[in-house]
Amino acid sequence: LAGFQLSDISTYYTHTRINQKGITHISKLKNIFCQNNYEYALLKSCDIPQEKIIQFPVGLHSNFLIKNENLKKIKDREFDVLFCLRYIMNNNHYSSRKRYNFIIQLSNILAKSNFKVCIMGDGWNQIRSHISKEIFLVNPPYKDYGFIYRNSKIYCNPSLVEGGPISLVEAFSSGCIIFTTPVGLSFNLCVDDDLSFLIPFEEGVPFWHQKISQIISNNFDNKNYLN
Repeated sequence: LAGFQLSDISTYYTHTRINQKGITHISKLKNIFCQNNYEYALLKSCDIPQEKIIQFPVGLHSNFLIKNENLKKIKDREFDVLFCLRYIMNNNHYSSRKRYNFIIQLSNILAKSNFKVCIMGDGWNQIRSHISKEIFLVNPPYKDYGFIYRNSKIYCNPSLVEGGPISLVEAFSSGCIIFTTPVGLSFNLCVDDDLSFLIPFEEGVPFWHQKISQIISNNFDNKNYLN
């Protein structure tokens, strides 16, 4: 930025910047805000003074601030599996990062196994012909997203790179069981318990299908699933 000293500038170091060049002098900035524990550790590993790094995660809309006792039991929820993201046509980077083809394949296999699958977000009707007619494609107003989350048993996020995503936080606050790759806010929220599962990047659709089937077939008995 012309006319400014680096020491006068602060920046929000998101996942998109991790993939960009030209950050050689980032340690000279005044402050660097990061979104999750992974980015925080990455910045520390670059020998940036700790006092310059500020954890600044995404916020959560008040619609999702629901007490556990007011959430529906997992086994009583309508949708077995939920994906939440928009579909953007002809955007190769976004498509690869979000793994659209992976989501479509997994959704179709889950639907074929008689699981009730929902994909929430804008744009998916553009490729309806590639998605099983048994899969629910919904795009409600954002104020109604919580109703879908709170009526879903398992939330899935197979992304390769994320800063959040915000949908992971929303699903977590809605009491969904979380299946996610080790990205973004999964490092803040997901622990080794019965409510969250970190799936390695290299695992394919059959592994995801097997793990989801196993959890659902147990009918959520003898576990602390909001009972």
